[in-house]
Amino acid sequence: MSDEGTVTIEGRQYHLIPYGSEKGAFAGPCHRCGVELQARHSSTCPLGPGRRYRRPTECRDCGQSIGQLHVLNCGIERCPRCAGQYATCSCEGSEDAPDDSDAGDWDPVARGTGTDGGL
Repeated sequence: MSDEGTVTIEGRQYHLIPYGSEKGAFAGPCHRCGVELQARHSSTCPLGPGRRYRRPTECRDCGQSIGQLHVLNCGIERCPRCAGQYATCSCEGSEDAPDDSDAGDWDPVARGTGTDGGL
């Protein structure tokens, strides 16, 4: 990363999208019953039948809190260029993605902005 919270993809700088800042369809429905934010859970949802769905305070994949950057390769994180799943999108040229020569030194947890691994 060249600056905290930015990545270079295909020669351009992009700001990473912190957990909780996703837009539109990527804001995430309930992973159990599929209702959208602020709608009521279905009667069979184990997370609270009839209760309003609110964004979890922590990412269900990497555990980062709202406002923090996702851990590297988190399945919930969105690509700041294409809005696809960042860990698997087809955007080329990210200077931050590890290659095979970096594999021994690469720490996938040292990506977030929390106390356990700042940028």
